[in-house]
Amino acid sequence: EFHAEKRPLTLLLDECERWLEPFFWRTLSTLLREAPAHFHLAVSARHPIPLATTRLEGEGDAVRIDLDALAFDETQTALWLAEKGAAWNRDTRHQVTSLTAGWPALLEIALAGSRAARNPDRYLERLHGGRGRIGSYLRSEVLREVPDQVSTLLQQTAVVPQFNRTFCNSVLGRGVGDQLCSAITRYGLPVRAVTACPELTEFHPALRQLLEQDRGTGRRVEDREVHAKASRWLARHGMHPQAIDHAFRGTDAERAAGLLASSAEQFAERGEIDTFLRYTKLLPIDIARRHPSMRLRQAWAMTLISRFDEAREILRDVRRQLGALHSGKAGALEPELLRREMTVDLLSDNLHAAAVVATRILDTHPPQNPAVLREIGMERFYARQNLFDCADLADAEAQAALLRDDPSQSFASVWTDCVVANAERMRGALIQSSQLCQEAIAVANRHAPPEDRSTMAAMPKAILANVCYEQNRLDEAEKHATQAFAFLDDSGLLDPAIIGYQTLARLHALRKDYRAAENVLNRAAILAGRRAYRRLRNLVIAERIRISLLRGRRAEALRLAKGDELIGDPDGRLPTARSDTGDLMRTLAWARIATAAGETADVVRVLRRWLKVVTDCTYDLYAVQLSTQLAIALQIQGDLRPALRQIRSALETARPEGLVRSFLDEGEPVRYLLNEIWNAGQATADPVVSYAGQLLKTFAQEQPMHPSLRVAEDDQAAPAEPLTPRQLEILHLVSAGLSNREIGADLGLTEGSVKWHLHDAYNRLGVQRRSQAVRRALQLGYLHFAT
Repeated sequence: EFHAEKRPLTLLLDECERWLEPFFWRTLSTLLREAPAHFHLAVSARHPIPLATTRLEGEGDAVRIDLDALAFDETQTALWLAEKGAAWNRDTRHQVTSLTAGWPALLEIALAGSRAARNPDRYLERLHGGRGRIGSYLRSEVLREVPDQVSTLLQQTAVVPQFNRTFCNSVLGRGVGDQLCSAITRYGLPVRAVTACPELTEFHPALRQLLEQDRGTGRRVEDREVHAKASRWLARHGMHPQAIDHAFRGTDAERAAGLLASSAEQFAERGEIDTFLRYTKLLPIDIARRHPSMRLRQAWAMTLISRFDEAREILRDVRRQLGALHSGKAGALEPELLRREMTVDLLSDNLHAAAVVATRILDTHPPQNPAVLREIGMERFYARQNLFDCADLADAEAQAALLRDDPSQSFASVWTDCVVANAERMRGALIQSSQLCQEAIAVANRHAPPEDRSTMAAMPKAILANVCYEQNRLDEAEKHATQAFAFLDDSGLLDPAIIGYQTLARLHALRKDYRAAENVLNRAAILAGRRAYRRLRNLVIAERIRISLLRGRRAEALRLAKGDELIGDPDGRLPTARSDTGDLMRTLAWARIATAAGETADVVRVLRRWLKVVTDCTYDLYAVQLSTQLAIALQIQGDLRPALRQIRSALETARPEGLVRSFLDEGEPVRYLLNEIWNAGQATADPVVSYAGQLLKTFAQEQPMHPSLRVAEDDQAAPAEPLTPRQLEILHLVSAGLSNREIGADLGLTEGSVKWHLHDAYNRLGVQRRSQAVRRALQLGYLHFAT
């Protein structure tokens, strides 16, 4: 193939012991100087040599081949392809990389053959394994160049795909490993180190395929014995994936199942979950069922990669099996089965079920290991805190403090601090939450392996970003949220992902960069869909509705609400014993939509029920948000005094910890209510009134407008008929919360006249209710909130 293209010949100098002799260098220099276009020089080295290529006077290329590294790694292969295979497209490069498995000789063959071939794609299709050009090359240039006894040795050892000297000596017979290593070194056979297990070596896949084809089928019974011995040897030396592979090759599925059960954690630690599951799929179902402990680990592995439905099906099958087992054996497996069931529920965000199972474990099968006992207690607390129950907060804080100084528990420490920090955040204790996040970040940077620090620190940074945002420390919030964003999908805890995505989306929306906000929410939606995270999906819908209303796109918000079944029976929004924080997100999204549509009576009723739930459990952050939404609904339906009571209650709760954005993000209606409180009490020393004044100053800097007051894009094309001065007077008094009778007394009109003027104003504005008339007049600039 090289000759046909008339490429320069490669001179391979092997076993040369005369490196330093002047004659050697003069000869090479003359050859390369006189015929540089016809020769390349390659020097194979088994030991360090003084190869000073600068002593060569010719212009030919000199290459050193180290026989201890006969294959390229991924980086070297990519560099080779970038230099020599630049004309290939990405798919072709991927095909060549897979085909050659990093063997430089095959890379050169692939390049030369595809350049000379009329149909390069067809050439590469035929260039593989024991057939086609590579097979021919291996037979003629490798196997035929070694003595018969070496060729026989290679065929005999092909039964063992991966090997080293002591392994072959023990499994194939004393001395075989020494002979094999000597042959590899002497004849430059294409081998490479096993990436997952560097102490092992393997033939190039194409050569091994060729050797296995040449062996025929006469040795299969003996091969089973070899594989059994190989499996035992590898298991003793801790090489479990290779041991399992040999068990399957020796058709010993029982042994493979036992090895899989005992080595599952090692697969997880090495990030080889897919490999573990691929092996479990090879087990016949009858054998798999005889190893329930292995199946429990199979379900656990599926849980880790979010294959929750498959994991649940395996666990249900195992539970049915336990019913038929001897009570003693069934009892021994019950605690682990419960633990796996809890893990599936917890990671799939089925929080109520996770809390129930965790309680059952702690009550009936408490682990003897203190670390495991602590983990289950924290997992139950994590589930319960999202079910509005922080009764175990003091114990959780104590556990968090105990873990921080243990370098071996870095992930558990960060995880625990984040769970407690989020609980404090929901309770409105932002200062305490911020301190816990800083502790977790310090632990990640101090104790975590360098490759894991960014991922682990992303969890507390996401929560800290939200705390900073709520306190209106926007630059800090953006810094932490941006640093966490790249790692939210792999953070190991759903709450930081929810909080991080929400915070970053709101920061973009605050700058009116709605495209960036939508990109963040799209990323969150992909994760929610891939892992079936209901609460994260609720967040995405809620934020999209909020942003649509913020932009005045009420029709778009309504479509989103309908698509997510947020329109319908208001009773479906009422809290229940199984409600969680995700249901609260949906309720707040529904409240914004219903308020914008003027359905304030339903909003008031539902929000009052939710407010009681969060107040009873002292979730002050949510109490502030619900009170603010409730105040807006009361204000729009004309109940100003109750609205002021609600906003004052929110201010009393928010002031000690400095909550700001829960007010500012709701815009003009809240500013109006704060202004009413400020005007009525500015002469007093009331700290609540003072806090309202601080918020008003911040409002003045931002000048936001509430979603419900923006002119919708679909309304701009149909302007309303101008209102009369009398109608404007009446609507101004309506917006202040006066009844028809009070308006008539104030303007010297009968109650019937007031109704007539309002009815005419409704027709001019294209609305049907008082609240809708006020909102429409505000949108069109006929009315203004006092500032």
